[in-house]
Amino acid sequence: MNVLILFESKVFTLNIMRCLADAGVRCYVFSPRQAWDVRLSKYCCDYVKCGGASYKTCLPELIEKINHYCIRHKISCIIPGDYQTTLFLAKVSGQLKVKTTAVAEPQMLETLSNKWTFAQLLKANSLPQPQTFLAENFEQYEAIPLPFPRVVKPLEGGGRWIMGRNNPGSYVKRDRAEYLACAQDGKAFPLLVQEFIPGTDVGLNIFAVQGKLIAWTMQEFVGGDRLKFFRSPELLKLGERLVALINFQGVANIDLRIDQRDGVFKFIECNPRFWGSLRASKWSGVNFPVLTLNTALGQDVSALIQHQDIEYAFPSRVLLKLSKGNLAALKGLPEATLKDLGQILADPLSCLYSIFNRNRV
Repeated sequence: MNVLILFESKVFTLNIMRCLADAGVRCYVFSPRQAWDVRLSKYCCDYVKCGGASYKTCLPELIEKINHYCIRHKISCIIPGDYQTTLFLAKVSGQLKVKTTAVAEPQMLETLSNKWTFAQLLKANSLPQPQTFLAENFEQYEAIPLPFPRVVKPLEGGGRWIMGRNNPGSYVKRDRAEYLACAQDGKAFPLLVQEFIPGTDVGLNIFAVQGKLIAWTMQEFVGGDRLKFFRSPELLKLGERLVALINFQGVANIDLRIDQRDGVFKFIECNPRFWGSLRASKWSGVNFPVLTLNTALGQDVSALIQHQDIEYAFPSRVLLKLSKGNLAALKGLPEATLKDLGQILADPLSCLYSIFNRNRV
């Protein structure tokens, strides 16, 4: 079977391809970006760099180019590799000549991706979250009535506040001086300011169709670079409730915290796309790219979901340590990580290119 993966940001593409390769799926790739680690991968059957075109514009010529390519290469389904291409498919799926994996309506994707509108959605439906405020200018920012520490975020993108070009800082601001420093540049606004919740970060990864939760995994962050997968009926009910309320479909990664003060799961933000720990979910019993593909093709996927409570260390971090001569990085690695390392090392050109570029940073 042949699939076409679209992406603008390459962050998740290799892991999507590796998940699909586990099921014998052949991957073809369309992107406006140079991404040599993807192009050099043995799992990439063909790579088309579609000029300067952006998926944001939904240009008719780009849609026509995709249609012709799908016919020529006998593509069975199109899969979005990031948020921007998920939004693109939501807008143009009716103009495409092959099936696409399930995606939500464009307006819903934008609501979930924006941290403020997601917080408003949670509030309207009485779903648990930290106290959340929108600051559109410095006066509003100063007037927010929250104790310290506080959490400060941009409305879109990653969950970390960037204080300078190469100076990433924690998004938790622990005192007033540190907090006010975030807004010294007027271009920073609007900003989201949240109550800091003492507790544990967890993730709920989901795949849903027409408001029904089809598959899920739950992960807890253990230490700096490990995940522990678990099962919680309480968290599952929260996920099912959110999916049903908004009639969501597609994949999403939802960040929450377990509030140590009351033990309640509280929503933090939502990423309506694939996520970084995709391979970890696969080893815990849910291969999300394969599930979304098979569902799009009308196949029953229930037999493919077999939850396992595992631990996982990110292979990319292990490889980076090894490339710097730290052989101790191999000590005590979970079985799932060792299997992933084997697959990555079996794709040598892509692996070497990735390591080389990380070491240059």
